[in-house]
Amino acid sequence: MGKIAKIVTGMMMVVLLAACGGSYSEDDAREELKSAGFSGDLADCVLDEIKDKAGSIKAFGDLDSSEQQDMAAKAGAECAKSADPDEIKDIADGAGLDLEDPAARKSIIAGMTSTGVPEDMANCIIDAAVDQGLEVNELMDQDTIQSLAADCQ
Repeated sequence: MGKIAKIVTGMMMVVLLAACGGSYSEDDAREELKSAGFSGDLADCVLDEIKDKAGSIKAFGDLDSSEQQDMAAKAGAECAKSADPDEIKDIADGAGLDLEDPAARKSIIAGMTSTGVPEDMANCIIDAAVDQGLEVNELMDQDTIQSLAADCQ
C-alpha cells in the first residue's frame, strides 16, 4: 500500500481520536472509528497501537494535541500496512476533510513525516495539492501523489 494511504489513515485517526479526547471510553472510540468506515480489524489495530504507545485511550486523550497527532499518525500508518486499499479509499472518500483546514493539514504533515517524508517535502506536496484544487481522496491515487512529489523535488 502506498504512503498516501498510510497518511490518510493516520490523518483519520487524528481527527477521530482527537475528537474522542479523554471523555470517550475505548468502546466509544472503537464505535466512532467504525462509524467513519473503519473495519473492526482496522479499528482494533489502531486502538491497540494507541494503547501500546500511550498506555490507554484515556491517557491518549490527556496528551496535548501535537502529541496526539503524532501518535495517531504513526498508529494509522502502521495499521494501514495491512489494510485493504479499498477500505482506506472509502474512509478517505467519506471523511469530508479539507486540505486547506489547518488541523487537517497538520495531521497530513504528521502522517507524511511519520513515514519518512521530509517536512519541507510534505508541505510542498500539500501546497501543490491545494493549488491544484485537489481533494483528500484524490491523494489516494499513486500517479497523482507521485506527480506532486516529483514537482517538489
